[in-house]
Amino acid sequence: MQLATSLCSSAVAAWLVLGAFGCSHQTELEPAAGATKLDGDIAWVGVQGVQILAKGDDWEGDQALLDQATPVYLVINNRGYRPLKVEYSKISLVNERGQEHLILEPSSSPDSQVREWALAEGVIPPGGNASGYVYFQHVPGGLDRVRLDMELVDARSGDRFAIAKIPFQTD
Repeated sequence: MQLATSLCSSAVAAWLVLGAFGCSHQTELEPAAGATKLDGDIAWVGVQGVQILAKGDDWEGDQALLDQATPVYLVINNRGYRPLKVEYSKISLVNERGQEHLILEPSSSPDSQVREWALAEGVIPPGGNASGYVYFQHVPGGLDRVRLDMELVDARSGDRFAIAKIPFQTD
């Protein structure tokens, strides 16, 4: 747990500092071969009544963000029978080397647009939906594939009932 806390603290520090220094390459995500696609650039998956749509190439905010983070827009539709708990700690982006790109808490960003457009943590009741951006540590060029994983958690019991996986290729 101490390592995870340390890594999160480092990620938040990088999130705050990188705006001044930046990275050298902006990376956008496109649905990979094998992903179920909608309109060509939206990937989606359905797992036990939960539909997740993900788009990694439509950031229309301050373009400087793309030098420091990789935003992914999510739409989550809960068509299941149990309330779904959405937490940033249950969403990850894993590269082809098995390395995880940490999710960046929008509340730690000085950019109000980042906070305003973020996916809200909370509970999605049956029949409900939520949408917004999740922000990951910058995905560097040179990686061919990453995968968005989201643990689906029953808000009543706290039990994980599935993992949604969406493959992307880097642009």
